Amino acid sequence: MIAEQTPLELQKEKIIEEISISSSKDNKIPVRYSTKSNTEIRINVKAGTTVTLLEQSEIGKVHDVNVYLDIYENAHVTLVRFVTSPTQITTQTKIFRNATLTTITLLLSSATVERTTCLHDEGAAVEEYDCVLLAGKETLKLSTKITNEAASTKAHSLLRGVACQESSVECKGLMKIEKNARQASSWLGQHIFLLSNQARARSLPFLEIENNDVQAYHAASVSPVDDEQITYLRSRGVTLDESKTLLAQGYVEPVILKIVNEDILRDARELLRSRWQYALS
Repeated sequence: MIAEQTPLELQKEKIIEEISISSSKDNKIPVRYSTKSNTEIRINVKAGTTVTLLEQSEIGKVHDVNVYLDIYENAHVTLVRFVTSPTQITTQTKIFRNATLTTITLLLSSATVERTTCLHDEGAAVEEYDCVLLAGKETLKLSTKITNEAASTKAHSLLRGVACQESSVECKGLMKIEKNARQASSWLGQHIFLLSNQARARSLPFLEIENNDVQAYHAASVSPVDDEQITYLRSRGVTLDESKTLLAQGYVEPVILKIVNEDILRDARELLRSRWQYALS
């Protein structure tokens, strides 16, 4: 894999960073980049490339970040995002013919996130997986829009989140299928687990469909702690805090397991371990 990264340049008080990725025999080494305040990141993945991207937020408050991701024909991208600092970020993605994108995002801090994905050509596909774990008075505002523009495109978006203490989560999701997108499929799921009586969550899923020859679904839930499950675990000698931790960990595990790279998966589990300790302290 060849990743060319241009020097940072200042343009109209906005830092521009360009990353161009083309194929090679070595596609196991992730391409890493960080989100910094007042930055625009433009990523181009060339046709036929298979690559894993790792996006990490800079330490401290991060604001006014724009990420533009173009994935060209027959390219296959896995994007893992670690949001560990208060972040304001907007992402726009365009996916071309027979290209695919899988994103796994760990949202472990207050954040305002806007994502727009366009399935531009026939056979394009995207899978989005979000793991949310908030505590204290942290807040998340997440807006996701995926548009099936062409025939035989596929969209799948799943969020599983845990809100602890006095944290709050607001998720908006729009799955749009345009009139030319025959035989397209689109699925949206947003599920949030409230680990305390003070935590708050709201899920707003929407479908907008302009073609009858498609498949489209959505589901949403906001659930408190299940007293019966807690009682069962307590009867087996598990403490109350340990019971809540086990239930919460199991709730987000389906998202974590989507990370294939072993090194990145290990880092993700370490980040989550630290967050569980903070959330239940």
